[in-house]
Amino acid sequence: MVSEGHFHQMQNFLREQTINGYIIKNNCNIVKFMVKIFTSYYKYLGEHNVVLGEKIIDFFIEII
Repeated sequence: MVSEGHFHQMQNFLREQTINGYIIKNNCNIVKFMVKIFTSYYKYLGEHNVVLGEKIIDFFIEII
């Protein structure tokens, strides 16, 4: 199912990097990595860094 015209191949590539069906050796789940960053960011949330949090949330919205 396609929603909002998102590029599903790129969304999948962010989770698992493959080329021609083969997983790249240095595969990185960017989604999990961003979850770790957001968890760290949340601990230091303040008025001086709200924009960063908004950008991280925007990233999650785009990849889901």
